[in-house]
Amino acid sequence: GALTIVESVVTGNRSSGLGGGIGSFGTTNVIRSTVSDNTSGASGSAIFSDGSLLIADSEIGDNDSLHPVERASVFSSGGSGTIIRTTIARNSGGVWNASDSSFNGGTLSLLDSAIADNAGTGVFARFSETVVRDSTISGNSAAYGGGLRVAREAHLSIHNSTVAGNTASSKGGGLHTLGDLNDVISITNSTISQNTAQEGGGVYSQGEIDINYSTISGNVASYAGGIAQKFDFDAYYGFLTIRHSVISGNVATSGGPNEMETEFRYLDSSLVGHASQTRADAINAGFDVPLGSPQLATSDGGVPTPLDEILDTKLADNGGPTLTHALIPGSPAVDAGDPNVVAGVGGVPLHDQRGLPFTRVFDGDTVPGARIDLGAVELRPLPETCDFDGDAACDLTDIDALVLAIAARLHDPSFDLTADGLVDLADRDAWLAEAGAMNLPTGSAYPLGDANLDGRVDGQDFITWDQHKFTFTAAWSRADFNADGQTDGQDFVIWNSFKFQESDDDQEIGARRASRGMAGLLG
Repeated sequence: GALTIVESVVTGNRSSGLGGGIGSFGTTNVIRSTVSDNTSGASGSAIFSDGSLLIADSEIGDNDSLHPVERASVFSSGGSGTIIRTTIARNSGGVWNASDSSFNGGTLSLLDSAIADNAGTGVFARFSETVVRDSTISGNSAAYGGGLRVAREAHLSIHNSTVAGNTASSKGGGLHTLGDLNDVISITNSTISQNTAQEGGGVYSQGEIDINYSTISGNVASYAGGIAQKFDFDAYYGFLTIRHSVISGNVATSGGPNEMETEFRYLDSSLVGHASQTRADAINAGFDVPLGSPQLATSDGGVPTPLDEILDTKLADNGGPTLTHALIPGSPAVDAGDPNVVAGVGGVPLHDQRGLPFTRVFDGDTVPGARIDLGAVELRPLPETCDFDGDAACDLTDIDALVLAIAARLHDPSFDLTADGLVDLADRDAWLAEAGAMNLPTGSAYPLGDANLDGRVDGQDFITWDQHKFTFTAAWSRADFNADGQTDGQDFVIWNSFKFQESDDDQEIGARRASRGMAGLLG
């Protein structure tokens, strides 16, 4: 069977077993709802699901599991699921995607959400596949893996996300991986910062892990402030690969390596350390294996540079849905990547962690030619280019000008928001994202079909289309949504596809973006 809960409040319930608020062994949909102050004796203090699960635009908060180990507020067991635009906070634990036997769990996707301030691991994966994208995991605490933990034959991929301010009383403040042969862990276009542990403040890994286009900074541990990566010939498979990343500004308080301890590793086109430490202070490598072509910013490295000249040490809103560390102009991480890398080709992200309009390969220095920067973000300022007419506002006048330029095939660089040499629909989408970030409180993009830019696609926008249908006018305000110079059936299809869609600002539930879950880290 199927259970669907829409625009409801589930609160104050108690179960001696599974599912304090909701327990389901079929399809479960929780949409624009609040699940709070529930208690369970076992898994899933808020929601237990043993089937397909959807949680959208909802709040899961202040739920408590009395189980000594499985204290998750949301427990997905065996089925596939999606959690999107949802905040899961202040519970006895975060999200578990776990099964009890060899990799028969489903795939759980955590999208555009915040997992914050839970008294247990933020995200736990076992015998399953978990995808984290455009999300923030912050302020969670556990013995192992305050932010995320992987145990036994699990696949975890983290994209365009920030893991920050989590605590582990033992190992892996941001991420802990146990290290089974079948574990697959990847971190791409993401930031791991300000996490703490006894060992491995940012990451503690006993398994195979790939870190690409990411920043690991500001983490603290007694030993191995940034990354502690182990290899056990008898039990674990500890290969570490780092490409196009920045590992700098981490601290080991008891004299161990500040940035990383690693035994088998490949470190290519990445920047490690800073000028206040030597290479020995920064890295402890147990095996002499090829390092690739890293840049060492240590005092005895090839590009000795103070930390505050490499990146902004504070997590900040540099655009996009998550907080990031911006690179400093002149940083050795700027335009320092592989010159052959092309954005969107061969696994290289099209955009940096912030998403549109921040192109992944951008010319950030005074040397002609764009090369990829190292770390999670390119050196590209928060754009204000959506204001084409210079009136300090990004409004209908500006997008009408852009639509006209696209329709007329004018390759005016001032309209090229994506810096790809073209003026096309990608620039329209970038404008909607930039203007939304400027005008809408939560920073969400204006939806397609929103002719009057009020943050929703509704009857008013249809009236605009109806008034101008079958006319040759290149203007967003006249419902030429696809910028082809006329208002016609194709524009109606766009309106119809997105009708009654609202920006996050008009959703009373689930409007707390991931960056809001990080408010305490901005101080």
